Amino acid sequence: MATLSIDGIDEKIITQLQIKAKQFNTNINELVTQFISHGLNNYHETNSPNINSLFGLIPSSTDGMEFQNAMREE
Repeated sequence: MATLSIDGIDEKIITQLQIKAKQFNTNINELVTQFISHGLNNYHETNSPNINSLFGLIPSSTDGMEFQNAMREE
C-alpha cells in the first residue's frame, strides 16, 4: 500500500469525491484508486496527454450503478 499526495486538491474537490464515493457505496480511497486504475488501463498512446483524455468525462446520463459496475469490471 502506498500513500499518494496530490497538490492542488482543495476542499471543493474533496467534497465532490466524498459525494461520488457515497453514491457508489464506497469510500474516497477506493473511488480514487478505481479512477486512477481505469484511467491508466484505458489510456491510448494516440490521445493527447491531458487529464480529460486520461480519465475521460462521464456523461451526465450515466447513472451511478452503471459506472460502479464498469469500474469493478476493471
